[in-house]
Amino acid sequence: SFESPLFPLTDGLRTAIQQHLSVAMTEDRVLIGELVHIHTDENRMGIFYAPAQRVITGTYEEELEDFVINKLREKIQVVGQVQLDGRGIPDKIINITEINEVDLQSLELHEIDDGEVRIVFKAPLVLQPELDEDAREISISCPELNIIASGISREEAVNEFENDFIWLWKEYVLTEMDALSSDARKMVEKLRTMAEQVERK
Repeated sequence: SFESPLFPLTDGLRTAIQQHLSVAMTEDRVLIGELVHIHTDENRMGIFYAPAQRVITGTYEEELEDFVINKLREKIQVVGQVQLDGRGIPDKIINITEINEVDLQSLELHEIDDGEVRIVFKAPLVLQPELDEDAREISISCPELNIIASGISREEAVNEFENDFIWLWKEYVLTEMDALSSDARKMVEKLRTMAEQVERK
């Protein structure tokens, strides 16, 4: 064993090691935040990212300028390569590949067709997308059916919701009642109250 290190850690060497260990980490991320400032002369923009409680800046492509200007003070979704700080929290956006609006308008679901089963709702099912900034996702829930669907866009969340509803229908409604528990039969009643299966066109 050695009683002393081969190379003493001088201040210069210690600084060099710290700089090497603190090389910025980057990864592809989806960030959602309020667009708080734009510098059109530099094609730079900044979003307030609530989970980090900081403004994160990045450079956008010139063809996106009109879209960006129209979204000032609104929530937007930014996809790209993000630089992380020492705690793994987004620090700045190195390369923006996509900018999307965050659509949280409610919608009505009239029917679902997965190619095998077509389900028509007896009354339009009203869904309200919600923004989860921490998870960087949009979610749609139906507590009555214990469905919580999410995605990086409203369309993806709706698609996930439809898949979950179809799964419930096939798992419960299309199963012999004798094989179901009492709780499962209550789920069948809920589903049949909300919708009915019709012949596919």
